[in-house]
Amino acid sequence: QPVGCLQGEQVWAYAGGQLRPGFPRRVGDEFPGVPGGVDAAVECHPEECGGETVLFFKGDTVYSFDLELRVTKLRTWPGLGPCDAALRWLERYYCLQGTRFQRFDPLTGEVPPGYPRDLRDYFIPCPGRGHGQGNASWGDTGDRCSETPFQALLSDDTGRIYAFRGGLSFRLDSHRDGHHAWPLAQTWPGLEGEVDAAFAWDGRTYLIQ
Repeated sequence: QPVGCLQGEQVWAYAGGQLRPGFPRRVGDEFPGVPGGVDAAVECHPEECGGETVLFFKGDTVYSFDLELRVTKLRTWPGLGPCDAALRWLERYYCLQGTRFQRFDPLTGEVPPGYPRDLRDYFIPCPGRGHGQGNASWGDTGDRCSETPFQALLSDDTGRIYAFRGGLSFRLDSHRDGHHAWPLAQTWPGLEGEVDAAFAWDGRTYLIQ
């Protein structure tokens, strides 16, 4: 599946583990109307958003980009707040804020009761944590269970979930790989530094730096 990576002002696009020709390029050149320096991004499927859409988050503003029409619409969802990272998982949408997360409606931004929740009790296998567990786990950038927030999350059609922090990537869906952090270039050739946002669409992975 193609993957995209966003780092500040640039977007990197990968397919089959290889950087696509013409990338990296400016975020606004690939997604007209979307500014650089976005905080998070997540793909929104037609059955949930009425069309192929990517939601870009920057501060309190959401930029909804229609991938077919190539137009951007601005949304303001005060009930959700800024997102450090965003994720679509099992047809649901999540906004990460530090080590906590909220589920939200991708059309209205509404958050159901019971949120926020701690990421490490649901998405990450952490020793001594889980549903009903409440103990804290500390560590550094390379420790998936530390208090340091992830900067981006990515899920693909195969069910793999990647998390990004400090120039490293983690596999959260795997108990084996999820215990280790890996340099970005090991999975995405040529990519270094911190990833600001990431999403997958139409066989491509997009990463923004």
